[in-house]
Amino acid sequence: MTKTKKMRSPRILLFLTIMQLIGMNVSFAQTKSISDRYLEIGNTKKAIEGYKKDYNAQISRSAKELRAYLVARAYALDGKKDSTFRYLSIAYASNNSVKVLRDPAFYYFWEGDTWNAFANNVILKSENNHGKYKDLDTSRKLWRMRAEWEVLSYNSNVAKLSGLGESSISRFFDRIKDRLQREQYVFLEHYVTENGWPKNSQLGKNATLTAAMIVYQGSKEQIEKYLPYIKESCIHNETSWYLYAYIYDRLCVYNDQPQKYGTQLVDIDGVHKGLYRVENRDKINDYRADMGLTTVEKYLLYGDDIWAAY
Repeated sequence: MTKTKKMRSPRILLFLTIMQLIGMNVSFAQTKSISDRYLEIGNTKKAIEGYKKDYNAQISRSAKELRAYLVARAYALDGKKDSTFRYLSIAYASNNSVKVLRDPAFYYFWEGDTWNAFANNVILKSENNHGKYKDLDTSRKLWRMRAEWEVLSYNSNVAKLSGLGESSISRFFDRIKDRLQREQYVFLEHYVTENGWPKNSQLGKNATLTAAMIVYQGSKEQIEKYLPYIKESCIHNETSWYLYAYIYDRLCVYNDQPQKYGTQLVDIDGVHKGLYRVENRDKINDYRADMGLTTVEKYLLYGDDIWAAY
């Protein structure tokens, strides 16, 4: 006798999706804690308790700031604005990364005065440490594009994994995601026509990574058009080489050719993934090292969410 799978409501589905985003975007944690698991099942109360217990432990200041960030994200998902910003202020006592400004966990706070004040302070600290953004308005637009894409992409994936692959919910996510992809590509196309490929020195790494992401998610023709731009930018240290590796391999898949850097995976049985075929197994880790990537063995073991970097 088979059991009928219980269908999740759209609200629960969206919540679990954001939980999944949390686990994917916390780049300093290789393994998931019990609190992370609570977030995955939507129990924010227990997650907050666990994160706060870790935060209150006797740890270094830098570790406390990292843990405060986890607490802030959990509070954000629980809808607790005051607690969210209280812990964000702790997390960013000495942090000057703008990564938080494209973190989808805080998506629903973006338009408020409190968020704007916090964001402006983060940008100021970043500029004091790394220099002025040459085009802050474009950087902000690209940060937002990246977070919006992540939210929609994960929602779409979770809908399909939850047995809603042919449902109106899944089709809705796919349609919105396709439209967003087209809009983002048009934005990038206009920018490159007027300014050339986005540069780290102009927009910052968070923004240029988004530009690479837009191309990576694009069509074969779009990748063929912009891959030479990206390579040239890498040569001038204005784009990270590992982004070139991912986009190059993506084009290999489009052309039904072996990949060089071992970045592309294929489904094996609906649950497990393996490498798409490679051109040289003996040298693949040498190729990956040249691009700043870990060994293929570590990649297959831990994964490598490059779009969550920086």
